[in-house]
Amino acid sequence: MESKKVRIILAEDHEIFRLGIKLILDSEENLEVVAEVGNGNELMEAIEKVESDLIISDYLMPGLDGVSSLLIIKQLYPSIKTILLTSVEEPFLQELAFENSIQGYIFKSQSKEEILEAIHVVLDGKIYYSSKFSSQENIQTSGESPFNKLTKKESEIVWLLSKGFSRAEVCKELQISIKTLETHRTNISSKTNTRSIAQLIRLAYLWGLVTN
Repeated sequence: MESKKVRIILAEDHEIFRLGIKLILDSEENLEVVAEVGNGNELMEAIEKVESDLIISDYLMPGLDGVSSLLIIKQLYPSIKTILLTSVEEPFLQELAFENSIQGYIFKSQSKEEILEAIHVVLDGKIYYSSKFSSQENIQTSGESPFNKLTKKESEIVWLLSKGFSRAEVCKELQISIKTLETHRTNISSKTNTRSIAQLIRLAYLWGLVTN
């Protein structure tokens, strides 16, 4: 019996790059691009017309940007997985993507293998933020683990955030207030020398606090 293919909508305004990504995706037996669009408004139209399992979207597009489009889609169709594929390498965008529960963040400059890895990790219900973050932001990868300094509660928070829990979900799971969570996050950032949640998550994966 033939296995069901993962249905993907690809949003990218540069046609040549979009074609290249489509060729990569269609080369995989279990992946199928069911719609291609060139801007955020077309993406919103496509999501209503075509059944899909995964959205891969550029950030900078005419009309609605990628993050805004994916945020709306997450609210309307929470079961659909989302990946931001971009050339923007700014920490603010990483943070924005994570805060809006976008499961994947990869760069256009990454290899075919890395892009496919990100897709499969996200489809498995986990998050994937590019390994380029570690080199760009001077993440500690040697010596004593920075997570050894965390309390049990702080470690639990990092684990939950790394698994894609929103702030509200973390508070509910641990039965703490938003204010208490933010205090813990400030302490965690200080102890791990991280400036964003995306950077913190990448560090957690690198040090094996959480695994794919």
